[in-house]
Amino acid sequence: LAMLLGSLFLLIVGAGRLGDLLGRRRVLLAGITLFTVASLLGGAAPSLGSLIAAPNRFVYGATKAGGIGITKAIAADFITRGIRANAICPGTVESPSLEQRLRDTGDYEAAKKAFIARQPIGRIGKAEEIAALVVYLASDESSYTTGVAHPIDGGWTNT
Repeated sequence: LAMLLGSLFLLIVGAGRLGDLLGRRRVLLAGITLFTVASLLGGAAPSLGSLIAAPNRFVYGATKAGGIGITKAIAADFITRGIRANAICPGTVESPSLEQRLRDTGDYEAAKKAFIARQPIGRIGKAEEIAALVVYLASDESSYTTGVAHPIDGGWTNT
């Protein structure tokens, strides 16, 4: 827990220190959008594991939920300074780490087929789909959004 939440905390403290380096004037901090990434069931800081539970992953789920809690706290604490914070909670996404995980099973094709079968939408997500949400949350179009955990999971949170 300390390692996973501690690294998120250090990232946030670092962002605050960057603001100090840029100058203490409010105007320099206005309009900043912070993101945390929380996987649905596994991965980086907040995730699907922060929104749904999985057997034998209580520490993982607790750290992911903690990431969402930190995101919400930052949103509440800094909204008056023009700083927004949102969590992105991706499901299974095509990535080098997923490819390695599939290869490590010893039967790549069967493992990939099983991963796809678990996806309510019938496929694995793409990094570009997550990137599109990041672009939206960083844009002026989402300027009224803060303190929200955004699942982008092909329907996992609906099951």
